[in-house]
Amino acid sequence: MEQKSSSAPPFWMPARDAKGRPIDTRLREAAETVWPFAFRQGEVELGETSGVAQIYESALFSVSAVMHRNGGRSGIRDLDAYLYWAFTRKLTKYSLRVKVLVFLDSHELWTLLEAPGHQDTLAWLERDILINQLVSLMDSRTKRIFLARVCGQSWEEIGVDLGTSANGAQVMYNRGIQRLRDRVHKRSRKKRNNNDPGKEN
Repeated sequence: MEQKSSSAPPFWMPARDAKGRPIDTRLREAAETVWPFAFRQGEVELGETSGVAQIYESALFSVSAVMHRNGGRSGIRDLDAYLYWAFTRKLTKYSLRVKVLVFLDSHELWTLLEAPGHQDTLAWLERDILINQLVSLMDSRTKRIFLARVCGQSWEEIGVDLGTSANGAQVMYNRGIQRLRDRVHKRSRKKRNNNDPGKEN
């Protein structure tokens, strides 16, 4: 790390971590050094900076927890690099989550919740749960295609990766989505039946 970004705003340094333990002086110094680079990385990855400081603070707390847990035997040789690595891991996870949310907003997966007779699905499947459940219910190939689309790959690129054409990849994906739709609706019907007050136990 040779040059700091002049555009990074000051980072408010907490005195204690999430569990109320003091943050090691060495870590505080590393945080000041790494922050401009983390800010710039967050700006590039997310396209905006509103959540970067929160992600960075979370990474800072994680590293602090490692240092407190292991004491002088933490095994961290380069604290600057370790903190930056912790930040980029959290940033990547957050970025993928945001991309999935944006993708779902305009993607046909929402039609899974709009079929006739299933208008109440959103009552039992909130957005956060939706992401986890829908993706976890996908078969491995459909999940692979879905995440590739989330990350911006074209159908042509996905087709090459799967050893087929762009149209072939879309057909595979549509079939996987249909299987997923059937599973979601089956679970929805089962939940409604279980909650039916007129149903005998």
